Amino acid sequence: MPSRWQGSLDALKAIQVAFDLTADIQRNIRKKAVDQDISPSDMLRKILDLPVKSRRVRPRLTMSLTPEDQKMMAERYNLDPADTHAIRQQAAAELKAWAEKKK
Repeated sequence: MPSRWQGSLDALKAIQVAFDLTADIQRNIRKKAVDQDISPSDMLRKILDLPVKSRRVRPRLTMSLTPEDQKMMAERYNLDPADTHAIRQQAAAELKAWAEKKK
């Protein structure tokens, strides 16, 4: 196997671990992660004193839109439902305006 594939092989050997913690504990961990600009899983690694790759979380939020959601957003912004780029831009502007009001 080429040495450049070793990282992929190591990733395949990793196991996913889920923790059943109270909502308050989970919220606290997520808030600390946000405050440090790291992912919740990296925060868990930090708390458990495991190695953490020092890369920042990409500054983006994601959500899924159903076809009906897409249609509703297009109507809201008076756009073609197929114009996903324009809908995304308008939604981003609305989210930015919401965040500015909350400051």
